[in-house]
Amino acid sequence: LPAFAAAPDMYVQILSIVKEPALNGKIWKVDVVVGNAGAVAPGAAVNAFLRAGTASGPVCETGLPNIHVGLFPGTAFHAFRFQVTYPTPPPIKRVPVVRYTLDAEVRYLNDECQRGVNDNNCTNNSKSVTLPFPSGGTPSCVKLVQ
Repeated sequence: LPAFAAAPDMYVQILSIVKEPALNGKIWKVDVVVGNAGAVAPGAAVNAFLRAGTASGPVCETGLPNIHVGLFPGTAFHAFRFQVTYPTPPPIKRVPVVRYTLDAEVRYLNDECQRGVNDNNCTNNSKSVTLPFPSGGTPSCVKLVQ
């Protein structure tokens, strides 16, 4: 990428767990936001990914390849969702917990992040968080945009 007078600031953000009722059960979900907090990057393109796993290994992953980042400063979109679907609501009594680690990343296609050249803040291009979910559900990674 060429250097910009003011570089973009691509970022990913992992939101908090939201619990929602679902047909015959419940869904616990966590959305991942991809955005630009800096200047417009004309013609820049990035890949965005979400990977989820437990101590036992990978569970799911999804991605958006070759996103053209004409995002204006301050714009963002919900790109991915990690969710665990429970066939019935989790019991009120104490149940074992499964700790899922979510790794989200936005990465430039042909260039690594260069602070001040193609991105103002490379440290917010990836996030990792470990969250507890009740056991007994089915995990999945969902792409929210095409």
